[in-house]
Amino acid sequence: SSTMKNQISDDVKKARVRNLIRLNNRLAQTFLEKEKPFVQKVLVETCRDGWAEGHTDNYLRVKFPGNASTIGQILSVQITEATYPLSQGIEVLPQ
Repeated sequence: SSTMKNQISDDVKKARVRNLIRLNNRLAQTFLEKEKPFVQKVLVETCRDGWAEGHTDNYLRVKFPGNASTIGQILSVQITEATYPLSQGIEVLPQ
C-alpha cells in the first residue's frame, strides 16, 4: 500500500489516529461505568506497594489493596473508581 498513488498526508494520518484514540478512551470509560455496580472476579497478577493488580474476566485492569500472598488467586472486587486504563476497587469478602 505504500507504493499506491494518492497517499494521504502524514498530518491526516496523525489526526485520524488521535481521533480513534479519543474514541477508544471514551468508549472504554463508558463501558467501565456500566461495569462499576457489579462485583468483578479478578485474577491477581502482581502486587506492589500494598496494591494488588489484575484483570477481570472481561479484561478490565483493576488495582485494589492487597498483598503478594494473593498473586494467582481469583478474588471478588467491587470497582470504586472506574477509570481507563486502570480502575481501582476493594476486595469483597465472601459472606
